[in-house]
Amino acid sequence: MVKKVCKELIAECVRRGYARKGETLSRCIGDAVYQNINLAATEFRGGETTRIPVIKIGFWSMYSSLPAFYFDERQRVGLFFPENLVGRRFVGGDHSLENECGIMLSSGLDLLDSLTTQKQVVEYSRAFRLLQEGQEQEYCSDLCAPLVLCGDYDRAREILQSIYVRSCLAFHRRNDRLRDMGRCREYVDAELLFEQEELCGMSRKELKDFMVNVISKNDDGLNEYFDLCLKRNIRCAKVNKIAFSKYFSPNGMP
Repeated sequence: MVKKVCKELIAECVRRGYARKGETLSRCIGDAVYQNINLAATEFRGGETTRIPVIKIGFWSMYSSLPAFYFDERQRVGLFFPENLVGRRFVGGDHSLENECGIMLSSGLDLLDSLTTQKQVVEYSRAFRLLQEGQEQEYCSDLCAPLVLCGDYDRAREILQSIYVRSCLAFHRRNDRLRDMGRCREYVDAELLFEQEELCGMSRKELKDFMVNVISKNDDGLNEYFDLCLKRNIRCAKVNKIAFSKYFSPNGMP
C-alpha cells in the first residue's frame, strides 16, 4: 500500500497528466519521451542487507526498442532516484521517503515536465548515471536511438558493437568446448539458440540490423527502425493505459 507520505505526490502527478497504476505513475510526453515514477521500489541500505522504500524514476526514448515489461510491468523499472535530479547521489544510509517526496514536489516534477526532447534524454541519462555510479554505464542500448537522432553515430556504434562483441565472446566461452570435443550437433543447436536470444530488449537480428545501419549511416534504414519502434511503443503504452500528454508530438528531433 502506498505510504501516506506519497499521497500529495500522487495527486500532483495525476494533476500533471500521469496515469496511475497501483504504485506507479506514467506518461508519454514531448518528442516521444516515456516517463515512469515508481513509488514502491526498494533499495539496499548502504553497507547493510536491509531494503528500504525508495522512489525510482525512469525516462526513455520511444524511438528505442524498449522491452514490453517497461509498459506492462512498470513497477519493475526505474533508473534514478529523486536525489539524482537535484545533483546528489543516493546514499541509503542518509535517506527518507519523506525527503524524496519533498524533492519531487519542490523540483523533481518540474524537471520531468521539461524533459521532452531526445537531446535531453541523452544529457540527463548520462549526467545522472555518472552522478550515481561514478561512471557512464557502457552498455546502455536504450540510449543508442536518441544518440543517433542527436547526430552522435560514433557513440551509438561503440555501444552496439560492445554489446554484440561481448555476447559473442560469452557464447564462445560457453560452447567452444562442444566443438572441440566433437559434439557438433550440440554446438549447432547452441548456435541456433544463440541467434534467438534477446540483447538488451532487442532480438539479435534487430540489434545487428540497427548496428549495420548506424555504422553505414543509412538514414533510410534508421528512420524505418525508429518508426517501427515508435509505433510498437505507442501501442504498448495505449494497451497498458499509460497517459499521453497533450504536448506529446513525435518528430524525431533532438
